[in-house]
Amino acid sequence: MNKIFFKTKKLINSRPNLAAMMVLGFLVLLFISPSFFQGRLLAPVDTTHYVAPYLDITTQMLPWWKLSGEIIRTGHIPFWNVFSGNGLPLLANMQSAIFFPLTWLFYFLNIRAALAAYAFLKLFLMGLFTYFYLRELKLNIYSCLLGAILFAFCNANVIWFLWPLTSVILILPLSLFIIERHFNANNAKTVLWLAPVTALGLLAGHPQTFFYIFFVIYGYAIFKSFFSGLSFKKGVSSLVLITCIFFLGLIISAMAVLPFLEYLKLSANLNYRSGFTENPFYLQPLLFLANIIPDFYGNTGVKNFSYLLVPNYGELALGYIGISGLILSLMSFKRQVKKHVWFFAVATLFCLALVYHAPFIYFLINKLPGFNLNYNNRLLYIWAFCGSVLAAFGLDNLINGKISRKLLNRTFAGFTIFSIVLIIANRLITHGWQFAHNLDWHTVSLWQDVLITVFFVNLLIAYFIFKYLPKKSALAFLFILVSFETAFHGMIFMKTSRPTDFYPNEPALNYLQTQYTQNFYRVFTFGDVLLPNIGTWYHINELNDHDTIYLTSNKQLKAAVGNYNYSPEYTFSDPNLNALRFLSVGYLLFPNQKGLDFLQSHPGDTSVAFNDNNYTVLKLSNPLPRAFTINASNLNDLANKLADLQTGKNLDLVSPVASFSVLEDGTEKIGYNNGTQGYLITTDNFYPGWFEEIGNQLIPVSNVMGLRALPILAGQDSSTIAYHPKNYAYGLGWKLSFFALLAWLILFYWQFKIGRKLKQ
Repeated sequence: MNKIFFKTKKLINSRPNLAAMMVLGFLVLLFISPSFFQGRLLAPVDTTHYVAPYLDITTQMLPWWKLSGEIIRTGHIPFWNVFSGNGLPLLANMQSAIFFPLTWLFYFLNIRAALAAYAFLKLFLMGLFTYFYLRELKLNIYSCLLGAILFAFCNANVIWFLWPLTSVILILPLSLFIIERHFNANNAKTVLWLAPVTALGLLAGHPQTFFYIFFVIYGYAIFKSFFSGLSFKKGVSSLVLITCIFFLGLIISAMAVLPFLEYLKLSANLNYRSGFTENPFYLQPLLFLANIIPDFYGNTGVKNFSYLLVPNYGELALGYIGISGLILSLMSFKRQVKKHVWFFAVATLFCLALVYHAPFIYFLINKLPGFNLNYNNRLLYIWAFCGSVLAAFGLDNLINGKISRKLLNRTFAGFTIFSIVLIIANRLITHGWQFAHNLDWHTVSLWQDVLITVFFVNLLIAYFIFKYLPKKSALAFLFILVSFETAFHGMIFMKTSRPTDFYPNEPALNYLQTQYTQNFYRVFTFGDVLLPNIGTWYHINELNDHDTIYLTSNKQLKAAVGNYNYSPEYTFSDPNLNALRFLSVGYLLFPNQKGLDFLQSHPGDTSVAFNDNNYTVLKLSNPLPRAFTINASNLNDLANKLADLQTGKNLDLVSPVASFSVLEDGTEKIGYNNGTQGYLITTDNFYPGWFEEIGNQLIPVSNVMGLRALPILAGQDSSTIAYHPKNYAYGLGWKLSFFALLAWLILFYWQFKIGRKLKQ
């Protein structure tokens, strides 16, 4: 044991950065280790039920990444998702994060290996960037490692490690490291790295998170420019330089941002969310307790104890960094507080004011142009980062003997009293709540009592460790305790899936896959029998979609079908079968008995196509084909005739096409033989960028009732309809990104040459 101890000590002293990386890597491996056994996959996939917080992973991220990889391997860019609804943009929704490097793992690795590598790299890099930023602040190596562990395994990263949101968060510590290194080294070459890092933040796929994080990063640049001892003139020069580099990074990301902005203009979701007059996920200040005892309101990873899932994604507890981390963050405040501590303390208080609706600050910021704080609970990840940095300062103070015994006792006493008040208040408000899973108050109370007991035991252990911290053994025990509070606790939230449960190979779905390749009819699913957009994974064109942007035209098309709940998109009333026929729905997927009941109530409209113990697939009579021709004198006449078709009238006007096929990138090849001139219609979403290809010419497709229409002449002919987004077809997005990246490379090379000459 002594040999191991001395070898470890020698490694830490001689190569501290390597030692820190090894510790971080070991903890991340432990965190993802449940996926190493029994073929389990590191994703909380439940394809047959709506289970927050895992709906988005199941219905969006994994299907999008899988489809993107398939399209890329065919030599195309994944612009379009042909399997979701009536077809939707894929690259332009941003959350598909097609250009983000970690997403590429899903293009070239099998899904199980990609999930493990994705989680490992994201959490490891989250900790590593935080570690190097703290090292740049000249903190003790142990303090830096502690801050890295706290942030890597804070609840925001643990719960959301598969979301693009945490991909954006990666750039926060990395950007602060670059800015700090720039001011320490006074080297313009260093700060140039902010451009590609900023671009990666946007390519990561969550613009809202980038928006929030950018303000923290830019605020830090202002802080360093004017509060780090520089003259006013030099401070202004530095800030102008950093601003220009940020702007260059924004332009580098144009290839993803421009399509997103185009999509956003047509978004129903944007209007839906911006229309809220109050925050639908408002957190009461008393609920801050979840950042101290994160399981107090339940845990999404524990069966039957995910009893309070409001707001979604477990957002109550995203700021949790462990009990020791919270106490250490308080110890960053000694008599002479460093400027960096004040910056992160102000940022922390500002975030908490926005999350918990501090009267003046919340309403002031919410009124600013471009700001909408209806989903501001996610700012708790900024609180978690700031708290981790402050905790590193606190441990540094303890190690250097700057925390007196009196201050230590007062800190623990104040934290304990604050926690007791929150616990009592929350027990009172929880008593009046209704719980899911048929839990009664006694069961919930027992759950909470156990957690409260564990909390106070943890607090007592932390006190004795801090009391004797200068000793090496106390420091070792602190890291063990912090690892249990963060990394090991985080494993409870993390769900893995058995291979048999991970998008299971159901006979009914196999049947629908076969039918799709034959006739390309869409499938409509009832209730939560199959989550919306799962067809993207199975290669079934499922009418029910779950998109982040959600086209306004698509929403209007489906309004005729029935009463839709906005998200997730389920129909809670009997659908209008004529409206389904109009959208080329050929099959209805039900839970077994409900399908048979529906058949009895609609005997002339449906027949059994497939039935097993789980599902009933009904075939809908006379759906419109995916492409057909219709005689009409002009677009207004066509719109009137389509409106009749939507209600089941004048079906005899429709002439099916001779042939129809769809490629994976959405390109449609259609052969037809029309008696007179008229229009070719496809029952797919119209979207700017769809063209008919005639030789080297691109003829725009017309928008009629949200569908695609092409004028055709009488006779036999064929058409190819393909997606050419204007930001790519005309080269705007690519050109902006290319020239911005070229400008960055020239600047970097120029600074590199100057640096070498100065050294010589």
